[in-house]
Amino acid sequence: MEKLSSFDDRVARLEKLLCGKDTNKVVDVKIIQEVEKYNAKIKDAERASKNLKKIYSQLDDLQKYVSLCHSDVLSKPPKAMVDYIETSEKQLKEQAQQLENVDRLKWVLESEHLKSRVTSDLNIKLLQVSQKQGLQKEEVSSCLDESKQLVDNYNKAISAVTKQFERWNAMITTMEERCSQGIVDE
Repeated sequence: MEKLSSFDDRVARLEKLLCGKDTNKVVDVKIIQEVEKYNAKIKDAERASKNLKKIYSQLDDLQKYVSLCHSDVLSKPPKAMVDYIETSEKQLKEQAQQLENVDRLKWVLESEHLKSRVTSDLNIKLLQVSQKQGLQKEEVSSCLDESKQLVDNYNKAISAVTKQFERWNAMITTMEERCSQGIVDE
């Protein structure tokens, strides 16, 4: 109650200041600052209250649309979900602030000096990189063709050796059978 009466006193002094019946300007400046602080706090509280009411009213919709990667959040009680949403809100505010900083410094990025210098340097580097990429692409293509040819030659050689071993195996098998039967070729 004391704070309310002191607040009324401060409002009365502020009214006197506005009406021109001022006697103590130092105290009045402090009162004005206090009133501004309270006003800012009231506005912040009102904004926060509206945001919370809005969040609570949209909580069911949020549950429907939250992706599966956040399913662990859906199984939590509403208090935990509100905490999650507030954390997300803080992150979004930080990102918005960073975007505002970028937007504020956009003039630096759009300066003609920077554009002309960076653009010409980047064009030269891009041309060099594209030329190197073309040369490397040709080298890779020739290496790939040569590798294919070597693999084909290797496969042919292995097939020929395998067939020769199969023939020798068949010859040895027939010779062993003849020897076991007592037939000897001269």
